[in-house]
Amino acid sequence: MPAQQILLGRTPPSGGNPITYHTDNLVLNLDAGDSSNWINGNTLVETVAGRNCVFANPSYTSDYGGGVRFSNNSIWDGGTFTTPSIESSNQTWEVWTNMTHQVTGYSDYTYIVHNNAASTSTGASYLTIGIDPNSYYAAYNGSYSSMSSGISGNYYNSNGNNTNYHIVVTWDGSWCRSYYQGANVVNYQAGGGHPSQNFSTTTTIGANNYDNTYNYREAVGTFYSLRIWDKVLTSAQILGNYNGNKGKFGL
Repeated sequence: MPAQQILLGRTPPSGGNPITYHTDNLVLNLDAGDSSNWINGNTLVETVAGRNCVFANPSYTSDYGGGVRFSNNSIWDGGTFTTPSIESSNQTWEVWTNMTHQVTGYSDYTYIVHNNAASTSTGASYLTIGIDPNSYYAAYNGSYSSMSSGISGNYYNSNGNNTNYHIVVTWDGSWCRSYYQGANVVNYQAGGGHPSQNFSTTTTIGANNYDNTYNYREAVGTFYSLRIWDKVLTSAQILGNYNGNKGKFGL
């Protein structure tokens, strides 16, 4: 087993190799695949530094080993946690999800993971992982329009989105690089320096974090995990994370 990966001690429901992922410089790990991390009917325990994520109107599903389910409704469903203090650091954010838009034919964008201290505008966001009308995207420094993955999103239906995605974005103070299903698909030079002026100490899963009092650009579907590193993972490490988990998610 490569030195940069760690055995989690469980086997994916579909069988195959145990789940692995890179752990060096890992500063946040929210993983719903361990059901013991789901407590009080609304809280996902964060296993690195106790930055637990509290969800507003969640349910827990055993699908694909375990996840937090966001239903299609008109009330605020997001989960919030305290962001690691990495606004001035090189970093990597990784999410496993099948989230999509709340309604079919959605003409705007939806938030899967969102951090913004300035406004509700995606163009002012420090970090956004989401869905534009037709594809998943991931970006820093408000550069979402240049970071479209070109991967078509399946709109919500009664069974949710039945395709699971591994979405990664890295930021080195100059370049945003996004990865989908383990492959680098977009590189974009977003400017010099880390945009700490838009950094929020609260990050939201499945909704806008600037104002968490109303239903705005929310996602629907299942959230499985979010991991953050305070370094830029290499392409090989990101592919290793994908390969170490894809069997669990039916890929």
